[in-house]
Amino acid sequence: MKFFVSVLTSIFALVAWSSQALAQDGDKAPALNPVEVFTCDYNKGKDRGDLDKVIAKWNAWMDDNDSAPYTAWVMTPAFFGPEITFDIVWLGGWPSYADMGKGLDTWTTKGGKLSGEFDKVISCDMHGSMAVMPMQAPGEPTDSSLVRFMDCTIDEGSDPEAMVKAHREFGAFMDSKGSDTAAWMFFPGMGAGDIEYDYKLVLANADYPSLAKDGDIISNGGGWMKAGKTFGGITECDSPRLYSADMVRNGAAR
Repeated sequence: MKFFVSVLTSIFALVAWSSQALAQDGDKAPALNPVEVFTCDYNKGKDRGDLDKVIAKWNAWMDDNDSAPYTAWVMTPAFFGPEITFDIVWLGGWPSYADMGKGLDTWTTKGGKLSGEFDKVISCDMHGSMAVMPMQAPGEPTDSSLVRFMDCTIDEGSDPEAMVKAHREFGAFMDSKGSDTAAWMFFPGMGAGDIEYDYKLVLANADYPSLAKDGDIISNGGGWMKAGKTFGGITECDSPRLYSADMVRNGAAR
């Protein structure tokens, strides 16, 4: 039987634990930041070139309308199973929930015409929101990256506190072996639908050599044994899906 807690309960428990743990070290607790996710297909006769033309107009519109800071990526499946049937993922995020509110209000009240141009190129069957907790800090944002998504479920008898501790322990192990992977936890929010996971583990690498380094650590550097000892009885994650991600807007640079 899967251990499934409500989104708010999970988030509040994690925030409370993180605050207590970091307070002991005199550090500030990590903030949970909002992101939105669309899964979309290209309309008949349309492709990435058509989407990029609309994105160029959208970037100019965002600048002209003094929208809240917003960073966005277009992600294309690279390694995936038959359950992945969409062409692209649009992932966008704000530095705070206040910025999310401002940005969505600006878009919904002023962006109707441009929204119609997106609709001519892509059709999206899902729009969801998620709360993001950073685990391994990323470096400077790059124009392209490789991103892995895994669906994870907390084991019955375990809890969010133990889950976070396990991920931090394994992350420290990977760091000690030379991994430069960034990591986050994504907790489902609005639009999640009928899900069968508690959170997503999201890992990002700058390129394939960086990704392959992780593979070598897991396969030949004791990683799979460390993972079994660290996560056993606490949490389980499925096989990762890999996406090629192109940053189409850098909100931090504006």
